[in-house]
Amino acid sequence: MLHKGVLTRLALLIIMAPALGGCLEDTLSPIRSSALQDAAMADMSGEPLRNDSQQPLSCATKADCPEAFACELGLAGCVERRCGLPTGAEGSGEQEEGCEPGECSAGLTCVSTTLAIREERLQIGIAGTCLLACDPCTPACPVGVACIQLPTGGGYCAHEGLADEGEACAGRGCQGKMGCSGVCKRVCEPEGLVAMGSATSSSDCLAGELCIYRGASTLNGNTFFCEVGETVEDGFACDGFHRLFCKGPTRCEQPLDLCQRRCSEGCAPNTRCSTVWVLSMAKVICVGDGAVPFGGLCGEDANCREGLACVGEDVDKRCLLPMP
Repeated sequence: MLHKGVLTRLALLIIMAPALGGCLEDTLSPIRSSALQDAAMADMSGEPLRNDSQQPLSCATKADCPEAFACELGLAGCVERRCGLPTGAEGSGEQEEGCEPGECSAGLTCVSTTLAIREERLQIGIAGTCLLACDPCTPACPVGVACIQLPTGGGYCAHEGLADEGEACAGRGCQGKMGCSGVCKRVCEPEGLVAMGSATSSSDCLAGELCIYRGASTLNGNTFFCEVGETVEDGFACDGFHRLFCKGPTRCEQPLDLCQRRCSEGCAPNTRCSTVWVLSMAKVICVGDGAVPFGGLCGEDANCREGLACVGEDVDKRCLLPMP
């Protein structure tokens, strides 16, 4: 559940979008990735215990860590245990309510399970959920509930400990380098420029996976997940449902469902500069030959799939069956 403060910010962005034109998109994307892992580790509150491959030792509960170590939320895994309850201001937020830091009532702490790139570093997000607070050294969580250490100090009670990839993570959080999006998903650091709905390669992802830019938040930062998919060239059809993504930094333009490239940037082979009307606005963009399916917006016949023609008035031309 989004906190009311987050909703207010998002609502303002949506209201302002027409006035801002392209500025809003430029504000949120494209964004740049850098060598983030070392910076992210430095952001954690203690040096993580590492395995033989020099990767942080992952954990779901304290039982997975050696004595004097605690299981910490985020990238760190097993980290040297630090005693004490979470500190900070108190508010009136009840358990399981959305929050920002300092908005939860006594005995609770605001926990974000989002991993996102903020200030060019992979960090834990800000907005989250009010959960029971605990002391990692003397946990007093209900039976079957693990006390997970927070990078900012203290801990919180996570039902059954941190979730693994594909498991439900609400009220829990995820192990290692994963973020909570209903279920735990592996986050990634994009290799190059990306925009909303576009994809790049990433060393964090497996063969056949892409690093997909999935969301931008004024509080939590920019979120990327490893997902199975294919990239398509500029000017051709993109569709997240069918796992077809634009190559970053090109955006998947809605409602065209095309990887948008402006003619002023030069059109790639097998594409042509066409004027397509979208919501009563003319867009001069590169469109692939035969790229637009039945019912899609078009500028000329060559944009349409084989057997279709670009039919209609200038402000609403679509690829349809040609008139007899």
